[in-house]
Amino acid sequence: MKLVVMRGDTVTMTRSGMSFRKYLLDNIDDLQNYSSVHDINAEPREKEVKKIGVIGHNPFTARVIPEFLELLNSNSRDVTFKLISFHNTKDAADGLSDRSLDFGVFVPQSSIMATETEFSGKNVCSIANLYPLRFAMITNYFSNVNTLTDLRGKKIAGIFPKNAALQYMTKIYTKSARTSNEKFHFHECDNIKDSFHLLSSGKLRATVFPLDALRSEDFLKGRIRLVTGELSEESEALLTAEYPSGTVLKHESSDDEPASVIQIPLMIFGQTDERPDTVEFLIDSAIRFFKRLARHRLDGELSDDFFDPGGSGIRQHLASREFFNPPELLAG
Repeated sequence: MKLVVMRGDTVTMTRSGMSFRKYLLDNIDDLQNYSSVHDINAEPREKEVKKIGVIGHNPFTARVIPEFLELLNSNSRDVTFKLISFHNTKDAADGLSDRSLDFGVFVPQSSIMATETEFSGKNVCSIANLYPLRFAMITNYFSNVNTLTDLRGKKIAGIFPKNAALQYMTKIYTKSARTSNEKFHFHECDNIKDSFHLLSSGKLRATVFPLDALRSEDFLKGRIRLVTGELSEESEALLTAEYPSGTVLKHESSDDEPASVIQIPLMIFGQTDERPDTVEFLIDSAIRFFKRLARHRLDGELSDDFFDPGGSGIRQHLASREFFNPPELLAG
């Protein structure tokens, strides 16, 4: 690649040379701007460690949050983020309340956040929504369970000693299938991996499952399908009582009835006195990472408004409020 050409005593830049010159000038400007904000000659300082609590047995968070952490640590200059795994939401919420954690990533549950911990005290707040988690009742493709009413008398996963959220979701779905004298045969499962294994082997007829933890081939190869049927008003009331941000989506299928999919935002929480620049960094990183993830997984775009946790009814960090609702916009 020639950058210049010589004709006698005259030196002339080629088009490649002009482009290279512009590249150098642009990077010099970036370096000067960086130097004006950061002292590049300063001695490197030890990074502060911030602990983020996650629910380790959830396949989605176990796979995705470490990738998010990698993005955070590759772009953070003064903070190192470290994941701490918990068995359930209550333990992670307790970690935030007693300040053994700096941040927590989980689905907000009213019963845990309002009563079982001092979550509603002075030190814990919401920072951002991260991703719309979706749950559905699924069954083996060749089972005789088609609608929610077909669950009556069937053996289904319904007792999760280590996962109160899935147990509550099962209660929501079976509420829509109840009659005055029906019976359900609830089977105890250690976790969702256990319930999916029992479903695949035919030992269970149905289980509530997070759709984002399923592989597309499970649907395409005819291994599983969604149980159809609308949730009753009583079921929806149960949902919003425990998950105020929860909504019910209709998933169209080849059957006459659509399937009811419960959607709840996964959120990140932190301390109310957390540094504003750290909160802003987390939010900005989350928007970039989870927007890209949604385009890949949901075939759609998450709006910037989705990430604003202001509608959850949970105290919001001041820097988060100002990030999503800048003072100059409010004044205008």
